[in-house]
Amino acid sequence: MSFFNRALGASKLKGKPRRRISAVAPMAMALVLITGALASADELIVDGDGMAPVISSSLNLGEICSGSSASGTALLAIVRTTNGSPNIFKATTTAAVTAAAPGGPNGSSISTSFTDGGITTPGNWSGSGTGTVPTGTVTEDTATSQITAAASGAAGPRTATVAYTANGIIENGSSISRSTTLTINWTVKNCTPADTTAPAANPEASPTANGAGWNKTDVTVTWGWTDAGGFDATATNCPLSSTTTGEGTNVSVSSTCVDKAGNSKTETRSFKIDKTNPVVTATATPAANAAGWNKSDVSVAYSASDSGSPITCGAATLLTTEGTGLSA
Repeated sequence: MSFFNRALGASKLKGKPRRRISAVAPMAMALVLITGALASADELIVDGDGMAPVISSSLNLGEICSGSSASGTALLAIVRTTNGSPNIFKATTTAAVTAAAPGGPNGSSISTSFTDGGITTPGNWSGSGTGTVPTGTVTEDTATSQITAAASGAAGPRTATVAYTANGIIENGSSISRSTTLTINWTVKNCTPADTTAPAANPEASPTANGAGWNKTDVTVTWGWTDAGGFDATATNCPLSSTTTGEGTNVSVSSTCVDKAGNSKTETRSFKIDKTNPVVTATATPAANAAGWNKSDVSVAYSASDSGSPITCGAATLLTTEGTGLSA
């Protein structure tokens, strides 16, 4: 007996117009649609935060310095849904998960591996009867995939994808395959180590001071700047030499060097410089007569003054010989 015959009863159909059968058709179609909507299906899902529950399909690795790499973890699970094939994975079996070659604009920068490449369904993972799991149920067991992105090239955002596939069996032993895609995002950053070291000076003065620490001419200082981080050794940023001007006990010259990172260092050197000769006065005793002659020994004493460095005068000189043009 057909479905419609069973639904209405064969005796009631005899002798009835066919239009009565067509009136039942909408109800039968509704039953078929409801039955189809309740069919169970399993799908593969992936989560890029590396933590349960598995709810996302992207992985953000953040900023990665150019020339280095960063890794993240993705979890994969099976979810019960009605949005796919009615076939479901068999209970207490393990679906093997594989990863395809990474794709997307920057897929060549991605590598993948598995620390756990299987998803095992629980004992109640069935498609009918009292053991049926509710729609939206996710397997507690997950597969774990490691994703590594290598940062290279110009700074900026990067995107790649990895397609995963879970292969298993259904209740009758036939194969079942489900796939999903993870999107990986990261940003390449120029992370050249910051230069926080200021330049250093190695000054040399020329000419050198005398034993008393004085110079009688201007002094030129060659600064000899060095910098571990690199600097712009120009006359503006890092003067190579400086020369004193003037006289005194604290004649100084300074130089400031600024490196490419903006670190600066100022060096100062001070000098005692006296470029003016002292004024010396000699006094003869006894004084000469009106004709400029002395008839006895003459003692010559000296006195001096100087506006710069300290002076020292020698002892008086005694002239004991005779003649003209004698000096002391």
